[in-house]
Amino acid sequence: MSWGRKVPLRSGRQIKRSAFKKSRRPRAKKAEREHLGIVAGLCCIVCRNLGFGESPAEVHHVRFLAGGGQRAGHTQTIPLCPLHHRLGGYGVAFHAGPGEFQRRYGSEEQLLEQTTREVAHAIFAAVLPEIA
Repeated sequence: MSWGRKVPLRSGRQIKRSAFKKSRRPRAKKAEREHLGIVAGLCCIVCRNLGFGESPAEVHHVRFLAGGGQRAGHTQTIPLCPLHHRLGGYGVAFHAGPGEFQRRYGSEEQLLEQTTREVAHAIFAAVLPEIA
């Protein structure tokens, strides 16, 4: 009779799974999860472009391909470290000021093009390591 309940729950009672709210977003398919893993493994694109070296990255879904508060698909992503993604404040983090971020570091479209080239190179290097 804890948590202010007047009547204890019957032991062995199961909560129906349908009681949990289901996400409206579709889960990433296997190929999309692999792509997200490759993107995250590239390290932060802004840090590398600025010459800061490699830093662990989070996956940022680009906004220019989606509208109305929706995000783009799982393949339209760029790698950003937590600082450049959400923690850095205005002018540093994308989510703190997208306009200023894009003015300083390049548009999402430019960064996505660079990421796409680097993902293709990473896949090519994994398939044919002796050539790459």
